Amino acid sequence: MIYLEKTGEKIVIAEKTIIARSFSERAFGLIFRKFGEELDSMVFDRCNLIHSFFMSYKFDLIFVNREQKIVALYESAAKNRIFFGGKALDLVAIELPEGIIRKFDIKNGDFLTIER
Repeated sequence: MIYLEKTGEKIVIAEKTIIARSFSERAFGLIFRKFGEELDSMVFDRCNLIHSFFMSYKFDLIFVNREQKIVALYESAAKNRIFFGGKALDLVAIELPEGIIRKFDIKNGDFLTIER
């Protein structure tokens, strides 16, 4: 699960999270998957760069630092692009369905908690 922490409350923004651990999960991410009943977010540890090559749909993308503070976000990330979260190598990238950033009014500086 992934929680957004705002004004002292925790709001669930994703319940069915996949943590990309294997080489193929990290390399292909959502290329051969779609968000739906089985999946509503994908997390990449130690990742400061995400690509959307070969993607067939847009998605929201959030980068958080070690303190789980949002340092970069991309709303409606288009296909065939590269998205950079920052210079730190220990960032976490979170891919979410398009519209989540807007729905929950997520901003840089907000905090996300990833329950593993």
